[in-house]
Amino acid sequence: MERGLKNYIEAIQSDVSALVYSDGEGASFEDKFTEHCIEILDNIGKSEGARVLSYINPDSQGRVDWKLNGYCLKDEFKDDSNKVYFETLDLFITYFNKTSYDYNITKDEFNKSINQIKKFLNAALKGHIDYIDPAQTELNQLLKIILKQKANFDRINIYFLINGNSNHDLEKITIKGFDDLDIFVHVWDVPRFYKLSESSSNREPIEIDFKTLISNNQYGIQCLKMPNINELYECYLAILPGEILSKLYKEYSNELLESNVRAFLGQTGKFNKGIRNTIREKPQMFLPYNNG
Repeated sequence: MERGLKNYIEAIQSDVSALVYSDGEGASFEDKFTEHCIEILDNIGKSEGARVLSYINPDSQGRVDWKLNGYCLKDEFKDDSNKVYFETLDLFITYFNKTSYDYNITKDEFNKSINQIKKFLNAALKGHIDYIDPAQTELNQLLKIILKQKANFDRINIYFLINGNSNHDLEKITIKGFDDLDIFVHVWDVPRFYKLSESSSNREPIEIDFKTLISNNQYGIQCLKMPNINELYECYLAILPGEILSKLYKEYSNELLESNVRAFLGQTGKFNKGIRNTIREKPQMFLPYNNG
């Protein structure tokens, strides 16, 4: 193991232990690892305002049926009656090895964890989880919101947190009866967190393969290079089909727009709210309404 990664593992172990001991008796290492990871993802704008919410639902034989470690409801907007909706639901599931941060998760354990959070999502969307103790106020409230707003989610992100290393391929997740719902799985293991910590921008670059994204197109996006005015930058002119922009926004949401002033201003202002309402209610009028 390279020295930098080894030092990072020692640091993250120390940070998680400190969180556990500061909370005192009853604190969970898995919960505190989840909390630590969520804070990092919050700082880089991946899941702002996420909360730890741990619950394991056993099956009839005492094994894990479904599991949840955290959640976030974000990209809030209001309709004309001021009712609040959310475009994005983030769900977190954690695989935590108590003895080591330097291990490779097995394919079997990897698939088990993905299946556990998928079972939660499937049951929550269909309103099948009606057996939670009323004392679990936050979980019950989350379940009500998911059931009530399921038609309004543009995307659901599943963050799979692992305190070791993963090199397994992901299969696309779909929920029967919700085939049009975009579900994205993001695996965050220790090497990925380490790579992020080494980045000078503290951001993961968004890399898009347009050849793969655009079906029946072997060239990607064709660009016209502008004449060089100086040596500071190069400029290219391109036309992106609206369908491609829609696909990219579905996957990356506001991350794609974080350098844009419209994203910075949020959705509460008069003009941004109008733009959003046009997209949702009169998409055919977007160009004449917003051609500036």
